[in-house]
Amino acid sequence: ALRAGVAAGLFFAVVSVIGEKPLQAFVLAVLAFGFYLPIGYWTDRFMYRRNLRRKAQQAQQAESKEKE
Repeated sequence: ALRAGVAAGLFFAVVSVIGEKPLQAFVLAVLAFGFYLPIGYWTDRFMYRRNLRRKAQQAQQAESKEKE
């Protein structure tokens, strides 16, 4: 949520500088936050599960080498 908030804040700043009205920039930033939040969650979940699989494979390989 923190990363999505920071990204939405930066998005708000950029859109405001481009020339949109503050209310329009705020609405767009809220929509961006709603988009960034689940995307960030899914990305973090994917990376965490990938690391778990990699560590399990490494442990399994180490175990098989010990048996030899």
